Amino acid sequence: MLVTGGWGMLGRAAVDALRSAGPRVRMLDVREPALRDGLVELVTGGVTDPKTTREAVDGCAGQPHSIRRSGRARPTMTRAT
Repeated sequence: MLVTGGWGMLGRAAVDALRSAGPRVRMLDVREPALRDGLVELVTGGVTDPKTTREAVDGCAGQPHSIRRSGRARPTMTRAT
């Protein structure tokens, strides 16, 4: 599973939930993490960079995606085809 923005408030919650559920988790974020625990695969970069995004998506079964709008989060799930 790929989580974009994994160091943000919603992204971190998604990473924690996925890790506890068992699937392999990969995180794409523009920020380099201060702590690497080895339990999450990290890709540093932004979703606006096609090369980085392809690298991050490659081999992932799906991507949880949360949209924050007007102070409310709306989680959705995108499955790889």
